[in-house]
Amino acid sequence: MGMGNSKWHLPPRILSEIRKEEGTVPQGWLPLIPNGSTPVNNVLSVEKTGTRWTYFFGLHPVFFHEEKDRRSFSMFTAQLVCQGVCKQVEIMRAFGVSKSSVGRAVEKYRKGGAKAFFRNRKGHNGSVLTDQVKADAQEMLNLGMGKHEVAEKLGIKYDTLRKAVSDGRLSEPSSGKTNTTSRTERINEDAKAQMGTACTRPNERVAAALGLLDEGAPTSFESCNDVSFGGVVCALPALIAAGLLSHIDECFKKFKGYYSNIHVLVLVAYMALCRIETVDQLQQYSPGEFGKLVGLDRIPEVRCLRNKLAELSKDDAPEKWAGLLSSDWMEQAPELAGALYVDGHVRVYHGKLTKLPKRFVSRERLCLRGTTDYWVNDALGQPYFVVDRPVDKGMLEALRTDIIPRLLKDVPGQPSKEELEEDPTRYRFVVIFDREGYSPVFFKEMWDKHRIACITYHKYPGDSWPTEWFVEKEVEMPAGEKLTMKLAEMGSWIGGKRSGIWVRETRKLCKNDHQTSLVSTAKSAISAQDAALIFSRWSQENFFGYMMKHFAIDLLSEYGTEDFPENLIVINPAWRRLDRARRSLNSKLTRRRAKYAGLDLHPEMDDEKMTEWKLQKAELVEDITHIEHDLAELKIQLSETPHYTEWKDMESDEKFKRLRSGKKRLVDTIKMIAYRAETAMVNIIREKLAKKDEARSLIRSLFKSDADILPNIEEGVITIRVHNMANPRFDRAIEHLLQNLNDAEFNYPGSTLRLRYRMASPRPSNQNPEKGVT
Repeated sequence: MGMGNSKWHLPPRILSEIRKEEGTVPQGWLPLIPNGSTPVNNVLSVEKTGTRWTYFFGLHPVFFHEEKDRRSFSMFTAQLVCQGVCKQVEIMRAFGVSKSSVGRAVEKYRKGGAKAFFRNRKGHNGSVLTDQVKADAQEMLNLGMGKHEVAEKLGIKYDTLRKAVSDGRLSEPSSGKTNTTSRTERINEDAKAQMGTACTRPNERVAAALGLLDEGAPTSFESCNDVSFGGVVCALPALIAAGLLSHIDECFKKFKGYYSNIHVLVLVAYMALCRIETVDQLQQYSPGEFGKLVGLDRIPEVRCLRNKLAELSKDDAPEKWAGLLSSDWMEQAPELAGALYVDGHVRVYHGKLTKLPKRFVSRERLCLRGTTDYWVNDALGQPYFVVDRPVDKGMLEALRTDIIPRLLKDVPGQPSKEELEEDPTRYRFVVIFDREGYSPVFFKEMWDKHRIACITYHKYPGDSWPTEWFVEKEVEMPAGEKLTMKLAEMGSWIGGKRSGIWVRETRKLCKNDHQTSLVSTAKSAISAQDAALIFSRWSQENFFGYMMKHFAIDLLSEYGTEDFPENLIVINPAWRRLDRARRSLNSKLTRRRAKYAGLDLHPEMDDEKMTEWKLQKAELVEDITHIEHDLAELKIQLSETPHYTEWKDMESDEKFKRLRSGKKRLVDTIKMIAYRAETAMVNIIREKLAKKDEARSLIRSLFKSDADILPNIEEGVITIRVHNMANPRFDRAIEHLLQNLNDAEFNYPGSTLRLRYRMASPRPSNQNPEKGVT
């Protein structure tokens, strides 16, 4: 059959002779019918040879089509009727077809011509079985899924799928049973495992017990439908890109046994993204289902996982790993590493193992026992590293001893010594912090010693500036958004005559006429840059809030305490008590002097009130004298008491133990990696969301969603088929993310299988590129 034959027409001379006398044989024509053919009328006949039907006009073949080609049959017979070669009743009698079918074909030909018979059938939005839908349906059928299940997952009618299979557009496996399992089947099989729940790979477990597995069990996937938390596998490329498996060979010792380093690290990262806060909470989930996500039969039991984390935490390995990752992150985005945000975060401790010193917790507005961590982030809130300070002497001391030396070593793109000498206003990088770090002496030290700029809020701004000094300026924030602020700036001297420093003071005029003052030693910058940096500090505050709520950074990773080194230098408790008493007396003295100054003599005061006034003044003078005397004695004691002392010289009742921090450092580093990976994925799906604030909640829903894991060893591909989200616009945003992941062409760690992602039921796109997802 060829569609080119559908344009066939009888020669005009023959047609004119036929139409001279309808229903009769034209004069001069004889009823010539080929031998063996079936006559339709005196001039038209048809012959079947094998599976082909051939039409003859007289002795000449004029058209043919295959036996099952209904479209060509309907088109040609309708054409014959419309051209007057034969009648409808002759077609009915010769081929045994109904009157209605012939009538419909004739009507279709008269309205649309021959091409009307070869158009694809369309619904409201085009063909239901698009190329993508057919590819998805064929893949599911190849995996042994039934037609009813495939139709339900793809959101199409069962009859549509059945017809596509029957006419050859899709095909079903001829024989053989599929290995794809449902969740219920897997859980039931896991419960029957003789070596323990979900221990379905006994040979490898026995080999691990005998010490025959040096690299851990091989990663092997099986076809599974509806795997719990399967959507979290979509984060694996982002986790690897963020450094989850970087430097592990040089930092950690390899495990000997069933579970490898990669299995454990990937599992803990999945736990963080799925909001499983502690190792103990894993007992609430099926170990076999989580095992499918890492290519094993099951994940480690809770005690086993604790032991694995303890092994990874030995010999300060987490600190070394975190340091290497921090350097990598700075190298990947050197433009962000030029501005570092430092802030302290208190992890409150409510346990009874040790009595940690009390610290002021700003979010609680209380003094509570806990440990202070100092975090270093970039302008977008992404973390670089964290410094644990169980004995905290303040932010300035942490900056001097721990943070600044590390930044001088790790920050990329720093100017050389010669470049700094040539340009006296140039600096290495800038450090931004809140009022806790305000110190003109520290600012001068950082600039003179290291050429490091500092930006913070002015702690003592003084009188307000005239409002006419303020000018509206467009400020571009580090994230790219542009804001309009009323700013004014001028040079200011802060600190003492010898220890002070010239700074650029910038003030922002708020709508309520309040002036927010900030100071900067970044001499080569401008006020708008300073304002953009200091007002982006809230990105770090938002980071703390998000990490506490979703990544549980305040929770303990292990229980227990450990001793401090004997040579640790700490603040002398006796000096601390005297200093606390001094500050209390200073406060009392200030109040008494203010009250004394407020007792004015009124000209109309009578004798009784005059006597009362004199008594009050005398009592205040006496109190002030006593307080001044006590304060002078305290100052003498403070000068004679050492400010610092070694840990070994402290009284036993004043000592305390620190909380174990090995596992905590490891888990916090993995959580930083997870946060960076999640942020990268959020930035991708925001491109397709009209409401940008929904991006993080959508990513969290993706991590907790079910997915099908479908490996194809022959093609070297493992397909992660993500179940659909709550609505079409979320589906389209996730499809955009999955396309970016597919473009990365990422192989699953420990295997040669390439990861491929797609939605279980792709939805048609009706996106307006100017307005985002509709």
